Formats: sequence, structure tokens, C-alpha cells
Amino acid sequence: MEIRRRESIACGTYPAAMVAPAGPHAEPIVEGQAWFTDEQVEFILENIPGVLLQGELSNGPWTAEFETTVARRAGVGYATAFPSGMAALEATLRALAVGAGDEVLLPVQSFAGNAMAVRRVGATPVFCDIAAETHCLQPEEIGRKATPRTKAAILVHMGGLITPDIAEILGRCQARGLPLIEDCAHAQGASWLGRPAGSFGVAGVFSFHSTRVWADGEGGAVVTNERQLSCVVRSLQDRGRGIEAKTGSHARNGHNGPNSHFPEISALLGLAQYRSLPQLLAARGETAAYYRARLQEEAPTVGMQAHPQNTEHSYCTFILNLPRGVSREQVWLFLQRRGVPASLCYAPTPHREPARADLGDPAAANCPVADDVLKRSLCLPTDPPICDSQRKNVIDVFLEALKQAGEQPAS
Repeated sequence: MEIRRRESIACGTYPAAMVAPAGPHAEPIVEGQAWFTDEQVEFILENIPGVLLQGELSNGPWTAEFETTVARRAGVGYATAFPSGMAALEATLRALAVGAGDEVLLPVQSFAGNAMAVRRVGATPVFCDIAAETHCLQPEEIGRKATPRTKAAILVHMGGLITPDIAEILGRCQARGLPLIEDCAHAQGASWLGRPAGSFGVAGVFSFHSTRVWADGEGGAVVTNERQLSCVVRSLQDRGRGIEAKTGSHARNGHNGPNSHFPEISALLGLAQYRSLPQLLAARGETAAYYRARLQEEAPTVGMQAHPQNTEHSYCTFILNLPRGVSREQVWLFLQRRGVPASLCYAPTPHREPARADLGDPAAANCPVADDVLKRSLCLPTDPPICDSQRKNVIDVFLEALKQAGEQPAS
């Protein structure tokens, strides 16, 4: 099954209005867009009329099939689809009875939506430090930051890596009676010792935004093995209503939840793209392997996010730590000007964003590793489809950017 670009930006051709590439044989990369094969487009177009004719435009049969597929892929029994990952996380927190006066631990390197969801349920986000090698939560932070008010912990599978510290993190949470919620937004297809993302904590939260490995445009899901938790999450997705098991009739059960119904068209898009998830993951892995091999040889002072042998990394993005003394902003600007869409790894972090003053005092977070590493971190694009010439161009331009910033690549 071939993964290809739209005709206007196929490898070798691009609109004149786009940023000029670095050389005569380099094509610009369009990042953050979902791509569909011809077979997937055909599947979608064949089934859209049925959605329109049945008149059930949300929470219908395609949504049910999508939820079954998500649960099966995560290796759990239950999944509930939501319009976004943030909505899914908020429902999970409410289902765990997290609320006013409570605290939730989460890594400081995280999308702002996680802390915003914590705030929306009335709790306080407590930011934890990361490990420089993984960009994931430091296990020791659970003991350092937990208090009697701590009600839950969130683990972000940053970049698509399930940290090799996962067993220690689970153990520390269990010792304190803290439910662990996995943020799997980057981690569709990731696994540790063969166990998929979303199957470790009491619940996993996925995002299916267009920038993700497996996309349906907009969307999220809560996955869990706990039936009762799944029932509460399901109720919260449907304005607090429950389904009577015997009669199938709607019944009020006292939960307060918004209307978070899932569109049938989004479910159809997600099911279509799931058909090529192995190819999408393989393409990202090939890009990451190329980057890793060249950087190890030609820029050995550049750190790369760990990829232990017992893990399957989904490479939603490829995370680098630049050498100290190299201007990350200078490197990033050089890449942008040469048509390489690098990103800054959630910089600034949520509690340092000017509009997020309600998330707490940055100085009080006490995350020295993150304060150091995130000044130097950069993400290179892995979005398929990427041609061999594009991969080469990304590293060629990156090495040139390093040189311009004062770091001499290996000879």
C-alpha cells in the first residue's frame, strides 16, 4: 500500500509560493497533515453516502467500530471516543473523581492541554522534571512532588517513546495509591516489551489530531481495562447519561458531562487511516533510523532521544538535544528558512506561557533538568511520506545550521 502526497506537493514538485528548498534536488516537507492512500480515499467516499442516508451523524455504528479498533490496538477492553484528546483527558480525570483541592502530577514537557484539563476539573497541576535521555517523567519525581492532596499522575509518552522507566513509575504510583494516566497522543503503535501504549495505567488517553501518527482530523479516546471506569467515562461523554444494560434505554446517573459525541465522519477517517498504520509507522521508523545513523557519525555531540532495544518507538517526532553553547533559536531559524519544518518540543513549557499564569509559578516547579534540556531541544520532521532526498536534505541542512551556529560537525 503506497503512501503518497497530494499531487501538488509530490516529491519533486511543489508550489512556487512555498519556502524555497536548500538545493536544486531538495523538496520541501509539509508537516502536520494527514495523508491517505488512494484505497483509503475510495473506502471513505464509498461509505460517506451511507452515513448521510442513515442520518446518525455521531456516536453511530462507525464510531462503535472505531472504538473497538482503538481498544484492540491498545490491548485493552474498552475505548470511548471524544472530539479531542483534551476532552478525553478531562473526562478521565472527572471519572477518577479528581476535583477541587486535588493535585495531579505531570511532566513539565507536555502539551498545555494536559495542564488545562487538570485546571478545568478544579485541580492543581504539579509539574515534574524529565529525564534528559528520554524527555519523559523522572520516576523519582513522584516521591518528591506527591503530597496528601495528590490524586493522580500523568505520564506523557513524549515523541512516541514509552520510557524504559515505566515499570518503576508504575511501582511508585501503586505504592502511593495514585492512578496513572498515560498520555498516548504521540504513541499510537508504540510498545514496551510488546505491551502497547495505553495498557499500562488505569487509563490511556489518545489524540487523533492531524499531526499524530494515526489521525482522523480531530479526535481523542480514553482506553482502559476497568469496566466501571469505562462506564463513567462513557456517561461523561454523553452529558451524564448512562445506558441501562438490560433495556438499552437512557438513564440519568448523576454525572455532569458535556456533549462530547464523536462524529461518524471522523470515525470513518480514523478507520480508513488505520488500514495503513503499519506502513505509517515503518516510514517514520525508516526516517528516524536514517537521522540517527548520520548524526551519530557526523554530529556526535548532538544528543538524541533514547530508543532502547525493548521498545517500539512510534516517532511522532524525532527529538534532539543540541550541545550546550549552540543557539537553538539560531539553528531553528536556519532550518525554517531552508524549508525544514523543525519544532521546539513544546517550548515554552505550559507554566511559562504568558497566557497560562494560572498554571503556577515557574520558579516553584523546580525542574532543573527540563530547564537545561528544553533550551537545547529540537524536533526534526518524521511525517510520512518523506522521500530519501528529503531525509538527506533535512540532515544536510541541520549540519549546515550547526556549523553556522558555531558547532563544527565531525569530519
